[in-house]
Amino acid sequence: MAGRPVAARGGNGMLYGLIAFVVIAVASLGAFVWQLTANKDLQSANERAKKTIAKYGSPPAYYEQEASAQNTKVFAVMNKHLEDMALLITGKRDAVWPAISEAVNKLLGDIARESPGTIEAGDTLITALKNLHKAYKALGAENKQLATDLAEARLEAQTAKEGLKTVRDEFEQQVAELKDDMARLEKEKADQLAAKDEQLAKQQADADALAEELSNLKKTLQTKERDYDIELTRLTNQISDLRSKIQELKPGGFDPYAILTKADGRILRAIPGSDVVYISLGSKDGIRPGMTFEVFSPTGETRRDDFRGKASIEVTTTSATTAECRVQRTTRGRPIVEGDIIVNIAYERGRKPRFVIRGDFDLDYDGKTDFDGVEKVSAIVRAWGGQVADKVDESTDFVVIGTGPRVPAVPGGRPETPVIRSLTDHRLDRLKEFQADIDQARTLYIPIITQSQFLFLTGYSGSGPILAE
Repeated sequence: MAGRPVAARGGNGMLYGLIAFVVIAVASLGAFVWQLTANKDLQSANERAKKTIAKYGSPPAYYEQEASAQNTKVFAVMNKHLEDMALLITGKRDAVWPAISEAVNKLLGDIARESPGTIEAGDTLITALKNLHKAYKALGAENKQLATDLAEARLEAQTAKEGLKTVRDEFEQQVAELKDDMARLEKEKADQLAAKDEQLAKQQADADALAEELSNLKKTLQTKERDYDIELTRLTNQISDLRSKIQELKPGGFDPYAILTKADGRILRAIPGSDVVYISLGSKDGIRPGMTFEVFSPTGETRRDDFRGKASIEVTTTSATTAECRVQRTTRGRPIVEGDIIVNIAYERGRKPRFVIRGDFDLDYDGKTDFDGVEKVSAIVRAWGGQVADKVDESTDFVVIGTGPRVPAVPGGRPETPVIRSLTDHRLDRLKEFQADIDQARTLYIPIITQSQFLFLTGYSGSGPILAE
């Protein structure tokens, strides 16, 4: 093996080289043919790509730059952006434009209808989102304010609740106190009712005893009343008999009014033409300055109904047994002459005449009742020596009457009030008493004289004050 010849090794090398060359040549030819074919295919693909690009248009430079930056295809970038946009808008990557557009337009329309003024139907999605965000912020501020108001309201409610609890506690305390008071009052009421029942029972027993006593007293009074009626009848018959005897003793008839012109004194001296006269009464007879007398003729001239004399005189000065008088009034053709009698029914030498005064008086004749008329008449009586009595009886000398109490009439159509009824009843009672006193005076033949007659018979001249001061 170590001894192979060199020639033999060289001939084999060339053969191998030739074979390799042939192989490389064939391979190169095949590669050229393939390249030629590939170029043809690339040219065809390029033509188709150009047509496709012409069909789809050129993408924006942004997508080409993004594709270069990402080392990917333009359509891959665009497709990814479309998927991201679909996910952003609808939440689905596989959503296509018609579905996206329909969903967006429907949503914008619904919002525009349901919230007018927030967005408009033609707003873009971003504009709508801005407006909605703005409205959301406004609602957030409003909600924040409402939350603040709610917190304040809750605080006020809590405060009111606490105040209400305090008021409720106070109210319950007051109710409890009132219940205690009511219980106490009920007990006091029960105690008082028991005491009242006991008192009522005692009063009933007292009333029964009083009723029995009144019954016995009534029987006694009925017995006394019967005895009184018997005695009254006897006395009435006796008075009637005495009156009959008086009438028999005075054939001309008994005139109770004759006493009105009974002479108290006489005119001692009268100077014709002078207004001064002298009378037969003096200081020892109780005469004093200021007293007045009526002058009558002693011849028994016809008596006037008003018992007016022919003159009126007033005492000016007195001596022991005589008095000087001033003539206050005279009657034409009837001069005062010596021997004329003087009369003042309130004066009587040696005694005090008794007067009963009844009714209302108008002493100044002004048409209005004097509220103190009775007091003024009483003052005249006392001033001239008489006395005033309260009731008409056998000791009464004169009854002076004014007008009877007037009973007020209720105007037609007006209701009779309690005040008017009380006043009417009071006036009626006074009128009954007034008439009863007049009837009693007539029964006892006591002279009944009017206001004018009284004034004339006490020497009132018709001018000046009723009673000299």
